[in-house]
Amino acid sequence: MKNTVTSFAPRESDKILSNRKENTGLYREYALLDCDSGRAVVTLRIYWPGSVAYSCVWIHSDKGHARGGGRAGGGGYCKASAAAGAALSDAGVRFEHNIDGRGLEAIRGALEALGAHLGIKRPFIHLAHA
Repeated sequence: MKNTVTSFAPRESDKILSNRKENTGLYREYALLDCDSGRAVVTLRIYWPGSVAYSCVWIHSDKGHARGGGRAGGGGYCKASAAAGAALSDAGVRFEHNIDGRGLEAIRGALEALGAHLGIKRPFIHLAHA
């Protein structure tokens, strides 16, 4: 399902501090790169140190700078996409289709939509597994 950004009101949330788990289990890191400028416009990290997934996002673009954090616990759904959706929402990004619990491809679709909204003409999404 193709996603679109409905609004981007950049916020620099302090939730990122409690959701950043550098030393306890990086699960994945997504980087949305602008191939024309060579810079990382969005960095999204998902940490999974135990039964709860945590996520942090940093956005650095000409349309604003933002950061956010989110977490997802429980079971029966994709916690990685739920945590990523919470972090993006905390940073001020709203999507036409909610990505919470919709799987890892929903994260990729959200980053593609965010890249289009930010005006990146040649985006590249780099995924690193820890």
